Amino acid sequence: MKKLFQLSGLFAAVLIMAGYSHNAKASHFQGSDLTYACVAPGTYVANLRIFRDCSGNPLPTSATLNMRSPGCNTGRNVTMTQVAGSTGIGNLYCPQLGAPQCSSSGKPNYETVKFTATITFSTPEKNCTDWYFTSTNNARPKIENLVDADYEDLYSEAFLKLGPVASPFNNNSPDFDPLNVPIPLVCVNQDIVYSLNAQEVDSDSLSYELVQPLGSGGAPIPYANIGGTGPSIIVNPKPLPPYNTTSNQQYAILQGGQASYSATYPMPSFIAPWNTPDPATGVPPKIVNAVPYFNLDPISGQLRFRPAVYTAGTLSSAGRNKYAVVVRINEWRKVNGAMVKVGYIRRDMLFIVEDCSGNVPPVTTVPPIPPKFEVELNDTLVKVQTCNTTRIVYKFQDTDKITITVDTAKIRRDLPNGSMRIYKNGTPNVEAVLMITPEASHAGHTYLIPIRIEDDACPIKSIANPVYRIEVRRQSLAKVIGNETREICLGETSKLDVNLSRPDSILGKEATYSYQWSLHPSTPNGDGLPANRSQRDITVKPTKTTRYLLKATNTLSALKGACYDTTSVLVKVNENPIISSITVGYPQGREDIIFGRDAMINVVIDNVDQTGYTYKWSPGSKMLASNGRPDSTIMADLLDPSNDSVSSTVLNPKVISLKTRTYKLTVTSPSGCESSKEVEVKVGAFFLPNIITPNNDGKNDKFVYKGIEPNTSLQIFNRWGVKVKDYKSYDNSFGGEGISDGVYYYILKEPKGGKTFKGYFEIVRD
Repeated sequence: MKKLFQLSGLFAAVLIMAGYSHNAKASHFQGSDLTYACVAPGTYVANLRIFRDCSGNPLPTSATLNMRSPGCNTGRNVTMTQVAGSTGIGNLYCPQLGAPQCSSSGKPNYETVKFTATITFSTPEKNCTDWYFTSTNNARPKIENLVDADYEDLYSEAFLKLGPVASPFNNNSPDFDPLNVPIPLVCVNQDIVYSLNAQEVDSDSLSYELVQPLGSGGAPIPYANIGGTGPSIIVNPKPLPPYNTTSNQQYAILQGGQASYSATYPMPSFIAPWNTPDPATGVPPKIVNAVPYFNLDPISGQLRFRPAVYTAGTLSSAGRNKYAVVVRINEWRKVNGAMVKVGYIRRDMLFIVEDCSGNVPPVTTVPPIPPKFEVELNDTLVKVQTCNTTRIVYKFQDTDKITITVDTAKIRRDLPNGSMRIYKNGTPNVEAVLMITPEASHAGHTYLIPIRIEDDACPIKSIANPVYRIEVRRQSLAKVIGNETREICLGETSKLDVNLSRPDSILGKEATYSYQWSLHPSTPNGDGLPANRSQRDITVKPTKTTRYLLKATNTLSALKGACYDTTSVLVKVNENPIISSITVGYPQGREDIIFGRDAMINVVIDNVDQTGYTYKWSPGSKMLASNGRPDSTIMADLLDPSNDSVSSTVLNPKVISLKTRTYKLTVTSPSGCESSKEVEVKVGAFFLPNIITPNNDGKNDKFVYKGIEPNTSLQIFNRWGVKVKDYKSYDNSFGGEGISDGVYYYILKEPKGGKTFKGYFEIVRD
């Protein structure tokens, strides 16, 4: 059974045996991590955890910590004391072989110890911002990928940035769960996922990078040669038919090989598409291309690789199958808008490659959660939503019996409304069920769950210590129907419709809500909310641009009010055109216009910015552009007075009307807001007689006109064109004097080049 092997510190099964050639350096320290915690401003507790091979010298009872600030303070040494009860030996073997032992004559094993020291920075030391904590321990064992590692010390290092004296950072370094041991055993030709998963109590951002091991004084230890350019031709150790390991082998050619190991390629590891069929034949090729494969995710801290080489039949002291891997964990914090590295630690690990053909490590799977719950699963990372009760099932499977150990009290204490229960522990199929209900305030937090997975294989047990991460993200499911930004005109209303659909992964039904609308903090002086603000959908009538906030509280949630969704709608209020006045420019001394004459209509609009305004007069007949020229759209109307459907598009037109009438102006802004106002244009009467009856009865006795300019001249002609009357300034006084009855023709000419009126009239005295 070939499975993905997820682990986070699998303990070594084969450690250094007796018989060393360098007795002066026989401690054989295999790995370490140095961390620190701020317990008070200017005071820190440093912790050093080291791991040694049981076949080497006993653990020391104390350690020395050096602290220095290069270029600022030469520093000092601090004695670290052993933490009581911190020593322990690995439990790598099945119970049938007896209790775990740690001796040079017994089975290979490891031993660990923890040292601590309290550091209080003096006033001069506080003036130095960058500090390095280091500890040197003698010495490493032989290691496959380092040159003469057994002559090199194990150098542990951590970096601390104190920050300004007035506002120190008081930083705590990342740390590891005690079960997360940096001496993992990994299986040759199996896919490995090793999770560092450092714990970060300050909520700083972490980044992971592979770096070179350090020796005495912090000097980099040279990497050993791989041998030529590495194994350029590789034989498939577990081929599928038609290939086998003897007469019909399958090969891979390693592409991009390198002459020596490096920080980013610290062990032989590659991937090859052994079983990918050739499209032409349907059979995997006999020769495939392999590529180096040793990847560290800089965000999650997961190492992925596939050990490719195992040398059997060698003593542990020879250093074969052992590879030093060092990861630096950088800690970043946003300070004054910029990301600042406030610290880092180094984890010095020793990976030991074994042939696990006799034992398959446990496999962990997480069954998918329906997509509607928007829970993301990715190996040891699960992303859950706020305000949902999420049930996550971790399934552990093995051919052997599995025992899962987890600190359930810590989960109840640390995880938001969290709990975990283990089912069928001690069987080949174990389930761990995690329940978590994050509140809105937990959004953005990451929670770590360290688990110990151990099977009962014999003689060597598979032990893994993965750290599962739970990331809480805020996923507001309140969605506005329509645009989240909308525009209205002053005086209008806008209906705010919202759709909510938050499922609950436990109850399997939609959540129910209570609602509360309010003014968004970004527009505290807004207005327009209705009296009833506890409905899902409301209608608002703001007088100014206002953003409205809806808080929808999930009443279905077990948190009962602690969980809610929010959404907001911005209603932009556009001002209407303000028509303050419309007046008619009547002739001086008149309150109307003379029939057939024009008059200017004067409009005053109070809006400061009138860019893009359009104007519509209704009816638009008998209107001219303000320059006096006929509007091109109304020429036909001048010829056809019955046409009142055409509109003028000028703000201040000249009006020509044959009768008193009311005109309506509509002003439209670029945003579509309209205002209207009416004005009455009064027109004086117009009359030219076609008959007079000068019989002194008081009716039609005179040739009287109306609606024509004063001081108009009048000429009267008989039917033969003979002028019979000539008035330079006619005063409506002609009553047929001196001429007989009959038909006569007239010419009226207004003064100063005005209009000319021609026609005829009849004189009847009977």
